[in-house]
Amino acid sequence: YAGAAQLLDKVMILEPKNPLWLCQRATVRFDMGEISLAHRDLDAALALDTRCAPAYLQRGHIELFHGDKAKAVPELRRSLAIDDEIPLAHVELAIALQAGGKADQALVVLDRAAARFAHCVELRCFHAEMIGAAGDLVTSMAHFREIVDSSPTCPLPYLHTALLLASLG
Repeated sequence: YAGAAQLLDKVMILEPKNPLWLCQRATVRFDMGEISLAHRDLDAALALDTRCAPAYLQRGHIELFHGDKAKAVPELRRSLAIDDEIPLAHVELAIALQAGGKADQALVVLDRAAARFAHCVELRCFHAEMIGAAGDLVTSMAHFREIVDSSPTCPLPYLHTALLLASLG
């Protein structure tokens, strides 16, 4: 990670006004456990561009990782309000909502996203898993079968089905 951070520092010297590079460096810093530096990079990205959706997404991810769903949800909603073409943002918002006890809202987010991003196997797997976690195992397994049928060589639907079944005991 140290080498990655040094390379991203070089990127910032070459293009200091690019908020996306700051978001990338924030991701590396977060992964290295340098949370305050990651926040500083994200704040700098938003100072350059208040409509930088990846900065809000990353801030929401950090808050969610640290268990602060109340802070994560508005950051993730802000990211989606700016750019709703990032499937991961929909997944992260649904996870934050579910973790905050709003499983019904989480399912609505993923229902819409799964219909919109039918090509995104990972998003569809999270959707099916969340349906199962909400207690509708029949519908969940039907979704998993559809995903396997459309992407039989992709390991994700098998993995997510196993995770769901393991969580149910």
